[in-house]
Amino acid sequence: MTNESHKSGSDRVAEAVVNLDCEVVLNIQGDEPFVHAQTIDDLAYAMTSDASVFVGTIVKPLSTNEAADDPNVVKCVVDSRGDAIYFSRAAIPHIRDSKAADSLVRYKHVGMYAYRKRFLLEFASWPTSALERAEQLEQLRVLDHGYRIRTVVSHRESLAIDTPLDLQKARLRFGEKNADSFAQ
Repeated sequence: MTNESHKSGSDRVAEAVVNLDCEVVLNIQGDEPFVHAQTIDDLAYAMTSDASVFVGTIVKPLSTNEAADDPNVVKCVVDSRGDAIYFSRAAIPHIRDSKAADSLVRYKHVGMYAYRKRFLLEFASWPTSALERAEQLEQLRVLDHGYRIRTVVSHRESLAIDTPLDLQKARLRFGEKNADSFAQ
């Protein structure tokens, strides 16, 4: 329904909302069909409660060491203000000292974004960045241009569908009939 030349979901969303009268745009990525409604509300609140935030996203504490090494699970490092420092498919931050790991929370990224519409349209006009191309992560284009991304921490599990194994898990959890409707 949008131009096939778009490099990311956010670029497609920018095309879809260009003529809409709105201030904030929520983009729930297609691989997150089971995101909890309260998580969506939390992200919307983060955007509407602070006009200085141009981009927001959801992160969730990683629950297993295996997820930290899975390139299908996008990781995020967050600063003390709650803004993203970096996103990667690699295990970040690297744990050099196991004692430091006890006090460190590692986050995974949940495929949801909120943008101020005017910022989203500007974002879509930028070429993809080298970091974005290397990691295949559109949010790195924002960071590469010097903007911050506010993170909202969620403790609700959202079953992302990134691999055939994820689809199998969804079918087991929600039943074959319901999961098939999300897979199409």
